[in-house]
Amino acid sequence: MVYHGRVETAGRDHIIISDPSTGKRFLLLMANLDWVEFDEKINYPQPLISPDVQVSLTTTD
Repeated sequence: MVYHGRVETAGRDHIIISDPSTGKRFLLLMANLDWVEFDEKINYPQPLISPDVQVSLTTTD
């Protein structure tokens, strides 16, 4: 199934997408979601990680 629209909100277990042309909203559960593509850059906040966990993580650029 393909959905086109605007991401209104996203939670830990779901995404809500609205289609401006029809006014419909779609609740997509992460358990049923395999793939997502965005046509433009998204503004998604980085989760806060405790300093103890951050020390154990390695990152590369």
